[in-house]
Order: sequence, then structure tokens, then C-alpha cells
Amino acid sequence: MSGLRLYAIPYSTNVERVGLALGHKGLAAEVVMCDPADRSPIRDASGQDLVPVLDDDGFCVADSTRIMEHLERRKAHHSDRLVGRVMGVFEHDRATCWGNTHDLRADLPIQPDLQGAFDAHEWR
Repeated sequence: MSGLRLYAIPYSTNVERVGLALGHKGLAAEVVMCDPADRSPIRDASGQDLVPVLDDDGFCVADSTRIMEHLERRKAHHSDRLVGRVMGVFEHDRATCWGNTHDLRADLPIQPDLQGAFDAHEWR
């Protein structure tokens, strides 16, 4: 998959969730880090102001859960399924449960361009 662009703002846990999913899937995305006070690039791409937004070669998906579902459909492989990190999850609910497991982030890879945005912030 190529042409991924992730619209983000610093310290968003929803963006972090998508960064973890991208890292787990072995996908790279160009990160467009936006100023929280000026979300015009996000609005221009998706028609709304919330992050994260993933632009997949012109197809925009907003909302971390929907983005993870999109990534799962686009790069479905048993060895990198997002459900693999959560035990006892029904397949139709895997992205939702993955999104709720971001406390496991210490042992998961993250989208490299996002790592610096989260290093300086304490989540607990």
C-alpha cells in the first residue's frame, strides 16, 4: 500500500492508536502534523476538524476505529491482524477492541514519524 497520509495533532491518543496500528501492520504514512489551533489542512482533506484522518490515495477515512477497520481490509494477513493483540475478540469487533488496548503500546511498534510527538508526553 502506498500513498498513505495521516493528519494528526500532537499528543492525540486517537492518533497514537492509528500510529500503533500502522506500525503493527508494517505500513508507513506521511504524517501531516497540524497545529491544533489551525485545523484547516484537516478540514480541507476530510470536510471536518477531528483527527485522525487517513488519506489513502485520495480516499479519506476519519475516526481511529474506522481507520483501523480500513487498514485491516486493505492489508489483511493473519500474522499482522490487529485482533492478534487481544484475546477473545469477535472478528467483527476487532478494531474497536484494538483501539481500547492502547495501554499495550510499550511493546508495540509505532508509525516512525509519530514517535517523537509522543515521547515527551506522559499518558498516565
